[in-house]
Amino acid sequence: MSISSCELCAGRKDEQKRALSQGLIQAVRAVTDEPLSEMSRVIREGLGIHFIEVGEHLANRRRCSHE
Repeated sequence: MSISSCELCAGRKDEQKRALSQGLIQAVRAVTDEPLSEMSRVIREGLGIHFIEVGEHLANRRRCSHE
């Protein structure tokens, strides 16, 4: 059983998150040939202040929605 996890800056539309989930499914299936019934996906959203990129809070590097 595979578990795919992705963390995103908050503010993406539901359609974008669905497309991301489908892309993760396709990528895992291409590599593992695992049936959909054996796959789990987790998408977590957080504020930019919770993410660090190149030593700086993401909220300070570029604007995230909802901030």
